[in-house]
Amino acid sequence: MTPSAPKLRGNDYSTTIPGRIAPSDIAVPEIGHFAFFHARFEQTLWPLAAAWLLSGQLPKDAPGRIVFPTG
Repeated sequence: MTPSAPKLRGNDYSTTIPGRIAPSDIAVPEIGHFAFFHARFEQTLWPLAAAWLLSGQLPKDAPGRIVFPTG
């Protein structure tokens, strides 16, 4: 039997993470529009997207700043 995929939140959430991350927030010179998905950000940015998709919340210690409230 194939293991099930993690349960993602339903259609009750925005697909937009409610924050902004400046390059200086994660100690890099630049991020870039599509570079978010580059492997160099696997440890810093990908966990934020995973947390948002799985729970609809960002970790309390997430870098950057919230630009619009959720919920």
